[in-house]
Amino acid sequence: MRPLAHDSRKPLAEAFALGQPGSWQVELPIILDLHDTRLAGLSGPGFLFEASCLYLHRGYRWDGSSGVRDSEMCLVASAFHDAAVEAIDQSDLGWVARWRLRRWADWQYGRICAVNGMAAPRAGGRFLGLRVLGPVFRVYRWWQRIVAR
Repeated sequence: MRPLAHDSRKPLAEAFALGQPGSWQVELPIILDLHDTRLAGLSGPGFLFEASCLYLHRGYRWDGSSGVRDSEMCLVASAFHDAAVEAIDQSDLGWVARWRLRRWADWQYGRICAVNGMAAPRAGGRFLGLRVLGPVFRVYRWWQRIVAR
């Protein structure tokens, strides 16, 4: 199966995800050109950042946008963001570098939403939500892991 190449600066025309909100899966392999090499060399189960591209393999699963309703305009962005945050969290970078990369990934999420048809104020609101609520969500997940022990 030929991968679906996609420029992150252009809307994604083909439907690529199966599932329902909270449970998405890549149907076709996707190559997302980010035009940036900040995450090059990082990878995880089902994805790889190489050069300026994100490769999402067939079967890659992600949970969509957290806290807001998923729409076609944010599927690419949420897949990118979940892969980016997972790769950043699993890296051996220092906390300052990880914080900067998360900030960049949050900005890319909003930009990719806007490119895929979301109104700029709404995409900007999602970016701000990630910046404000992202750390709160990470602390909540950390606390859940401690309580589960």
